[in-house]
Amino acid sequence: TGNYSNAVLALRDVFKMAQDQTLRTKADFALGNILKKQGDKPAALASFLRIALLADPDNPDLRAVVEKSLLESIDLAMELGRLQDVLDSCDQYLKVFPKGDQANYVSKKKEEARLKGVSGAGP
Repeated sequence: TGNYSNAVLALRDVFKMAQDQTLRTKADFALGNILKKQGDKPAALASFLRIALLADPDNPDLRAVVEKSLLESIDLAMELGRLQDVLDSCDQYLKVFPKGDQANYVSKKKEEARLKGVSGAGP
């Protein structure tokens, strides 16, 4: 509905009360999307990275969420000039999803970040 403040409040309740890690991970992904829409890219990136680092990609209920979180992390980190986060997220994506639909895109982003880091270029 576009009422991001209420959505964030509702998600806080989920984080407080949910015992199920799958539900918490999906709520964290929703929070990342809301923060991104609000323009808080660093906080959104933190939500997506949290999923990428902590969620089990071998869990079939979370595999797609982990993949989407890694892709979001790559794009947001690139926008923010956080090249090490781009490289780390790319490496993790290619390790976990070597035949993923976005593997070519991720490889290109990894090379782009590597070249920017070598040249010292910003975002």
